Amino acid sequence: MPDLPAAMNQLAEIARSPQATMDLIDAAVKGVEDAIPGSSVEQLNESLTLAQEVLADARVHRLVTNRFTKLSQLLVEAGGDPLLTGWTLLLLLGESLTGSITYCRAVMADAIGSGRVTPVEGEPIVMTNELAELYLQAMMQHDPYTAWLFYNYPAYSIAATAHITRAPALRTQHPDNTQLLLDASKKLDQIFGGPESYLTLALEGKETD
Repeated sequence: MPDLPAAMNQLAEIARSPQATMDLIDAAVKGVEDAIPGSSVEQLNESLTLAQEVLADARVHRLVTNRFTKLSQLLVEAGGDPLLTGWTLLLLLGESLTGSITYCRAVMADAIGSGRVTPVEGEPIVMTNELAELYLQAMMQHDPYTAWLFYNYPAYSIAATAHITRAPALRTQHPDNTQLLLDASKKLDQIFGGPESYLTLALEGKETD
């Protein structure tokens, strides 16, 4: 059986290498995923600690952060301690929520201005996944910072939900910050015209199953 901390350490080294390619990173990610089943809590926690260091490293590309975010979710779901990566993940989540709201507003403004979307009097203008994805490449050119925040939001949201539901302290220990995250999550739910997301429910302390 592959050694989980060794696989995670190898991935972390590759992720920080200037010569790294996404093919190399994805191969190392698979090595970590393959090593998770059957790993001890100690191994899971050691790997989460390594993941946290990469998540907190601003030099790491956003696409790599996306991969580590998904791995942190898998490690927590396998029994690792959510507090090891949770606080860093919430910081990333807050930034991503704000960026996603900005992204959606910019997309809707352009879609309306170009005639792609026609407002109907008395009805709210609702963002769709299709419209958001349609503009992604153009936004990557025009405003890559905001585009990457939007691109990574699903991974941050799902991973944060997994962390919060397993470690309520992430929600209760800093109520002011939780309220800011909750307000932003509700705003994004409203933009997409849907019901409360799993993230919103988790931040409210409600069941997400």
